[in-house]
Parts: sequence; C-alpha cells; structure tokens
Amino acid sequence: MVEKWLLEVEETMVLSIRDVIHQSVNAYAVTPRRQWVIEWPGQVAICVSCIYWTSEVTDAMTVQHGMQVYLRARRTTLFQVRLSPVAGTRFHRTTLVPQIEPSTRCVCVSHNK
Repeated sequence: MVEKWLLEVEETMVLSIRDVIHQSVNAYAVTPRRQWVIEWPGQVAICVSCIYWTSEVTDAMTVQHGMQVYLRARRTTLFQVRLSPVAGTRFHRTTLVPQIEPSTRCVCVSHNK
C-alpha cells in the first residue's frame, strides 16, 4: 500500500514539475530575462534557460558568423542581469548566481569548440 502511494506521489510530482516548466517556457518568450529569471524557481529557470540556449545556439550555427553574433548578444543579456537593480537583494543574488554561471560556461565552451 505504501509503495503504491509513493508511486502516485512521484507521478504527481513529475506532472507538477512538468507543468511549472511548461509555464516558465511560455513566460520566457514574453518576459524580459532579468525579470523572468527571478520570478521562477532556480532549477526551473536553469532548465528553461538550457532549452532556449539549445534552440538559440542551434539556430546560430545555421548562419555564417552566427555564433559570434549570439555570443555578443548573450554577453549583453548576462551583463544586464548582473547589473539589474532587481538583482541587488541577497535573495535575488542567491537565485541569480547559479543561473548566470552555467549559462556563461555553456556559451564559452560551445564558442571555443
């Protein structure tokens, strides 16, 4: 009985997380990144950032010099998030730093290959 209950809890958790990620994907498209990044839980924001990063890099690789253009645009976005007045509180800094750093590493690693 307990095992069945735990399986149902796990299934509900997966569905809930999937729903939150789906909502965050939709919000990313219509919300400025520096606002979006503090409105969503950290792991959800990292997941959605990776989804968009993959899509944007894939698109950039189809155009000549696309990765260089993408890298410049991405650096500007990261710079804006870091300097955002909203990012000034301790809570927001704790939320933002884990999200900024993996994105930066992904872009740099991809750009250097």
